[in-house]
Amino acid sequence: MENNYQETVDSFDFLSNEEVSLNFADVNIALLQGTHIQSDDFKLYSVLDSYRKEFQFYYNTLYQLPLRRDKKNDVFYYYLDFQDTGKGKLSKSERHHYLTELETIMALMVINMYYASFFNVIKEIHWKDIEKEIKEGENKKLYQKLLFKEIKSGGYTDEQWNDVKKDIRRSIIKLEKLGWVKRLSKGYYDIHFQIRESIHRLENLYQNELTNFEAFSEKIKLKKTNAQV
Repeated sequence: MENNYQETVDSFDFLSNEEVSLNFADVNIALLQGTHIQSDDFKLYSVLDSYRKEFQFYYNTLYQLPLRRDKKNDVFYYYLDFQDTGKGKLSKSERHHYLTELETIMALMVINMYYASFFNVIKEIHWKDIEKEIKEGENKKLYQKLLFKEIKSGGYTDEQWNDVKKDIRRSIIKLEKLGWVKRLSKGYYDIHFQIRESIHRLENLYQNELTNFEAFSEKIKLKKTNAQV
């Protein structure tokens, strides 16, 4: 049960509570790594939800970072807001790893696929779905330019597809660490995952890139071209 939020929290005494002490390391590491802890992460979420105000005081005092709780489709999740006006002792780029360009491309693709399967209760994605999105999706030409470096009317070789699949798999692993997807297959060559409701947080972070995906992709290509000069 959540603590009485009318009380003022001004100490870290809650850390000595058995439930907190047993789970604090896992909660703390996850949040500081940027993970979004959703209600189906029952053990960690339960601790955060029971001591929300205490944890908010802890992170605001030690790191100047707000601990936030958001909701999507009646599913709640917690996260540390590293983006909050650039504040916080861990908001510097050398201390907090943001998404790479490839991870961002994959993340935006996942968001589009989330809404394409909006009416599905469980939003599961397989490699064949991603392959189809790259070949036939609304942004297929942009995806192909970014992932394969060129558009080929005759298609791509198996080796080229394998290289892209490896890159995408690494990106999915990163998105899982941040709590936005859950891999349903851990096999090295398999890509099968569930999109979690906390992906809504990613949508908010990258709203400009989603709205202006073509301009964003051109910016990435230009950056890569300049890097090769």
